Amino acid sequence: MHILNAKEESLVGSAKNLYSYEGYFVSNKVTPFGTLICGLGTLIFGNSAFGVRFIAFLFSFATLISVYYFAKKVLGGVFYGVFAEIVWFLCGMGISLGGVGYTVSAALFFVIWAYYFAYSFYADDEAPYNLKRYRNLYLSGFAIAFAGAIDFFALGALPGVILLHLISIIRTSSIVAKEYKAANGLEKEYLREKH
Repeated sequence: MHILNAKEESLVGSAKNLYSYEGYFVSNKVTPFGTLICGLGTLIFGNSAFGVRFIAFLFSFATLISVYYFAKKVLGGVFYGVFAEIVWFLCGMGISLGGVGYTVSAALFFVIWAYYFAYSFYADDEAPYNLKRYRNLYLSGFAIAFAGAIDFFALGALPGVILLHLISIIRTSSIVAKEYKAANGLEKEYLREKH
């Protein structure tokens, strides 16, 4: 049998308490929402090492795919997406996070999607009134909220997401101001021609 580390043991104990309805204790090493998400493996496979690490592995694999989509969106090509995916895989982050039952892999998945949607909000400044653009804003907020609820480390990514939103709002407001000035100038010209 594989030996669990301290954080994995606290996850198993917290998952037992939450899923058995016998206790309300949740360890201070994992958040309650992180326990609910990552403890699902213990419901399926029992309190074994595989059960604790199963959900972390799934989120680690999903993060690998998410890195591809994020790099493809930011850098604008399939080649860059595949390259980023290969770099992510070779750096060992996905393998090491997927091999232990930590909630960090689930939180990292949502952090990457928060940045993906924040960048989509930033990059779509051609249509400042488009509802799809604001959907990206809300999805980014929900993704970073899920990440922070799963593991507190994810809140360290919050300033970057906020910065992307602020830069996007500043760019959009300058575009709208230019459109307003142009429309105001056309209106004055029309009124001059009319009189």
